[in-house]
Order: sequence, then C-alpha cells, then structure tokens
Amino acid sequence: KHAQKAKKTDFGIFWSELTSWLSHRQHIINWTAKSGEIGENFEAVHAGGNYVIVYPKSALHVQRVPKNDFKIIYEKWDEYAAELIARSYFVKGPIAHTRFSKYIISIIHQYLNSEKSER
Repeated sequence: KHAQKAKKTDFGIFWSELTSWLSHRQHIINWTAKSGEIGENFEAVHAGGNYVIVYPKSALHVQRVPKNDFKIIYEKWDEYAAELIARSYFVKGPIAHTRFSKYIISIIHQYLNSEKSER
C-alpha cells in the first residue's frame, strides 16, 4: 500500500511554488480537516521575505506568518488532512508549535486544491 503514496515535494520547492501562487493577493476560504469550510475567510499575499502576509477580517492588524511556521504544518500535512492529528497538535504540539495554524492550514489546503484544478 505504501508504494502508492505520492512523494511529498521538498519544503523548499513547496515554499517557492506557494509564494509564487500568493504573489497575487488571494481570497482564502477558512478550512479545517474536521469541519471543512467553516468560520471567517481572509486574504493572503506574499510580497517578498520569509513570511506570508494575512489580512484577517476580525483582527485589526495584518499578520505576518513566518516561513518556518508553514514548514511545521507542511511536514505533518498528510497526517492532519487524514485527521490522524488534530489542529491542536500545531497549537501546543510536543515538538514545534505555531499560533498561525488557522491561517496556514487554510492557505495550504486552498493552494493544493487550486493546483489540482489547474492540471
């Protein structure tokens, strides 16, 4: 069974493709593996640097989400998407955690889906 598992793109390559997709401001649909589309949508853009800028509807300030925080979630993406680990793992996880998981999960999910639909 393991032979079918697609080899995951190296994070460096993933980051450059993701930030290229985010070079134009994207409307992101808030999403979780457990509940699907839920909660408040937001916008995100990459304007250079090792972070993505997020424009939340409710937060007064834009958020700068570091590249390293994306890496934390990307490395466990398959487990998260399969609901083997919950979002709380990223919030207070044993190894590394991020306070931006809500944004990162939605961005990665939408990016991977947009990539599929363009093929």
